[in-house]
Amino acid sequence: MLAALMLVAPRFAVCVRLAARTCLLLAACASAWAGEHDKDIQRMLDGVKLMPPAGYPGWIAVVGPEAFPVVVGRENGIDQAVIAAAEHGAGRVVLFGHNGYLGADSWNDGDGWRLLENCIRWATRSERGKPRVGVWNNQGMAEALSKRGMAGESFGDFARLEKGLKFDALMFTPWAFTPAQLEVLAKYVRSGGAILCGETGWGWSQHNGKMTGNGGNWLFGPMGLLYSDGIAHGRRDDGFPIHADPSPWCNAQLALDALTAKEALAGFGEAQARQATWTIAQAVRLLPDTDKLLRPRLAKLRGRGSVVPTPEDPLRASSTLERIALSLQVEEAFAAPAMKVKALPAAKAFPGQPEDGALRVTKIEVIDASIHDWRSTGLMAAAGELVEVTLPTEHAKQGWRVQIGCHTDDIAHHGEWHRAPRVAGSWPLDEATTKVVSPFGGLVYILPGEKAAGQVQVKVRGAVEAPRFVLGKTTKDEWARQRKLLGAWAEVETASIILSVPASEVRAIEDMQPIAAKWEEVLQACADLAGLGTRERPERFVADVQISAGYMHSGYPIMSFLDAPPFLLDPSRWKAEGWGPFHELGHNHQSPEWTFEGTGEVTCNLFTLYVLEKVCGKAVDDDERFLQGARDARWKEHVEDHEASFERWKDDPFLALLLYVDVQQEFGWEPFKKVFREYRALKDHERPKTDDEKRDQWLIRLSRACGADLSFLFAAWGVPVSDAARGAASAFKPWRPENRAE
Repeated sequence: MLAALMLVAPRFAVCVRLAARTCLLLAACASAWAGEHDKDIQRMLDGVKLMPPAGYPGWIAVVGPEAFPVVVGRENGIDQAVIAAAEHGAGRVVLFGHNGYLGADSWNDGDGWRLLENCIRWATRSERGKPRVGVWNNQGMAEALSKRGMAGESFGDFARLEKGLKFDALMFTPWAFTPAQLEVLAKYVRSGGAILCGETGWGWSQHNGKMTGNGGNWLFGPMGLLYSDGIAHGRRDDGFPIHADPSPWCNAQLALDALTAKEALAGFGEAQARQATWTIAQAVRLLPDTDKLLRPRLAKLRGRGSVVPTPEDPLRASSTLERIALSLQVEEAFAAPAMKVKALPAAKAFPGQPEDGALRVTKIEVIDASIHDWRSTGLMAAAGELVEVTLPTEHAKQGWRVQIGCHTDDIAHHGEWHRAPRVAGSWPLDEATTKVVSPFGGLVYILPGEKAAGQVQVKVRGAVEAPRFVLGKTTKDEWARQRKLLGAWAEVETASIILSVPASEVRAIEDMQPIAAKWEEVLQACADLAGLGTRERPERFVADVQISAGYMHSGYPIMSFLDAPPFLLDPSRWKAEGWGPFHELGHNHQSPEWTFEGTGEVTCNLFTLYVLEKVCGKAVDDDERFLQGARDARWKEHVEDHEASFERWKDDPFLALLLYVDVQQEFGWEPFKKVFREYRALKDHERPKTDDEKRDQWLIRLSRACGADLSFLFAAWGVPVSDAARGAASAFKPWRPENRAE
């Protein structure tokens, strides 16, 4: 393999030099690269159809000529590497997108152990025998490896490596090591060693900032691999399905070759251009200033003029170099020292700027530091203008951050850009006074450190006041002043939810109190159904000109398009039109223990129905779809024409919802409340781990809460449960809806 790679490498180098002049050589180069690593990928994926999830892995950027994706999350036509590998010097490395993959239990599901063994044997070039794998302070993994035909050994004395004690491979998480030790590990790989490393980049960045400071990226960046700060898409409840054909355009070198070629590659169409552009745009965010693999090549694009994408004049996938140039400008502006940052032209289009005449103010905001997430300040920073944030001295360098902008969705994967791909940024508050400048501006937020608590005074200087209504604090007179403030964005805040909307949407609303109070009712209803006591943080709802996925999507924050605020601020419309936002809130209240495969878009709607009934006055059977006759008709059709197919049931969220509505219409909401509280109180060993266990527990617990055996109902809709679960449910009186035959 090494000899073959030595033959391929010169062709790759020649191809890079001549890419702008000849499409033929470029095609040959891509073919050689992909063909060579196809063999490596096939070796690592041999016998593997499903990779276990290990939490929510991040994705890995592939930026080097000898690096390649192995397992990818695939969604909306974009591949993201969840496992990636590279050859470096005489050695090899394999990176996993979550540190959980260093735990032995994480490989138990799917084809996990087969995949891990394949990766180890590829990395060590050991098809037979027992490769000696040193696992850093992890006896459980060492023992598990030994049980599966390898020689695992846990060690915690780095001096053993420095003294020359050799392992065929090492497994670790990079934060365990000092810079000097990382250099030893780099030499270990160059001299023929193998490393398998797990890191959760998005988790690391939440506590430490930009990924350029990550030890793993310092170690693996020169090898062509970088951990990202994003969560990988394409994950199912049971893990990542295996795609044996990860896109070669996941590699930023090949992607740039293709996009800068004067003649289009055969088979390189719009879909491939979207992948290539996304790959490079994301890599730009992660590259350190010292990068020598990709940055020198990207430097040629710096001189291109700055474009301003808008909904009326979007930046399309076909404008590949303009998209890359804009991404480069954006990321370099966010990374630059404050005194060198200027407003980017795209900022005026979105998120917009304070109105003319807006005064720059100094404000002291008392922050509830017990909530370790966005804390609103009621201020907006103007693009390119200096903002100073002053903390009490004891909180400096304690993990506090300042964020400018609420529009955190990255839209780089879309075929059209209606705004710049990234417009929000955050910076660490490492000094008592920190100066920051955003190239886009936006609402100013303070993010307290993890260990912070209590009420903390934070001073912000140089920003503009923006409209802000806080339920229980903002008086009617104060709101009369607030709604006229000249910041471009406004917030409506309750104890449980915060809405971020264009300021133009609130200026004509004279009395915000009943609107905010109604939103608090909505969130209290969600908490009531879910069995929540206190919230870790308020939910957030942010309107944007373009979002990362769907018409709305859940998360922190929940995102919508700009057509949503008029509806969000008009409770009189909710009864007729409230499904969408309440559905997304439902997602944020779902629990995986009672949401088995196929019900991700189903159990969230229990909250939709509950809020519509309790807050908006729309009973479940006010909707014709949920009347008894309508449910009976759909059940009959499902059984007679489709033999109660579970697969069909799972594929139709509104069909699947009818099982839950059957229960609610007969027994009311109390059984659901009781069961949700029951799940919250479970100990770890009591929680269902597999889909089979989830379905079984749901039948048993819901039957007990209803005081009725619901086995017939599950069977009628085609939801499989075990004989043991049916036996446990049979302790209660049998029940079935009227007009449902045996």
